[in-house]
Amino acid sequence: MLHTSILQSASGFNICFFPLIVKLFVPNNQRRRLVKRSAFFCLCLAPCAFAAFEETTFGGRGGGTAGAAAASSWGAESVFYNPAGLYSGRRFELVTAIYRPFELADVHAGLLAVAFCKGKTAVGFGTALFGNPLYRETQLTAAAAYRLKPFDFTFGAAARCGQVAVTNYGNAWAVMIDIGVQAALTPKLFWGTALSNLTGSRLGRCKEALPQSMRFGWIFQPREGLSLHAELYKDDRFPLDLRWGMAWRPCPALTFRAGAANQPRRYSLGLSLFIGSLRFDYAFMNHLELGGSHLIGFGWE
Repeated sequence: MLHTSILQSASGFNICFFPLIVKLFVPNNQRRRLVKRSAFFCLCLAPCAFAAFEETTFGGRGGGTAGAAAASSWGAESVFYNPAGLYSGRRFELVTAIYRPFELADVHAGLLAVAFCKGKTAVGFGTALFGNPLYRETQLTAAAAYRLKPFDFTFGAAARCGQVAVTNYGNAWAVMIDIGVQAALTPKLFWGTALSNLTGSRLGRCKEALPQSMRFGWIFQPREGLSLHAELYKDDRFPLDLRWGMAWRPCPALTFRAGAANQPRRYSLGLSLFIGSLRFDYAFMNHLELGGSHLIGFGWE
């Protein structure tokens, strides 16, 4: 089993006081370089200090709108955001994406997901990877959604099996349950909410608490091809995150995206290029302290 109690006591203190130390002792013109060099250690130690399976970016569409995805019906990509969004109306969809957080050479993240939709039901499966050869997080997800067409209401649920593996320390795993709903309030206004780790699952011999979160989102479509996204995201350990995004489709083959959020402060840009049944996704996500991350993804439907 994974022994995290020693890492929790040591790294928890360091990570909590790291921003204060930087502000007090590091000149402004050297802060970003120091923080970026230290980001690898923060990424590896933070899951032990706070919790594994932190929310990360899943796909180019979510990345381009700063994670404002609760009300979006993105099919396979929604496996990771809101299982109710599996019901997209497309019979089949496959998505994949890869990126390096903050362009760190030693850390990689990626995903692969597939969704099937028939009648009033949709099912999806996905896997998400994060880390490096020393520290690895793997999540396997199975989800299903059911749509009540007369009421424009969709309910979804997902089961996630997550494993953490640390070289020379072993590995541990946990099963988490997510649920979500979506509804069309008017022909132009859509709403969605999702609860992550509803069961409050814990990890390892020391019963490390895994993150629980809730998201409420809305999408307003003032005209054809334009959608405005808003979301309230709350992790049980961090302040409320306000997320805003927009997507503009000037022609059937191209979609532009932009987004911003405040916890932490960041902004994002993205686009999707459609060539027949193939979709190319790109997202740039910028953290004001750690810098930018470039995500590349593909979809087929």
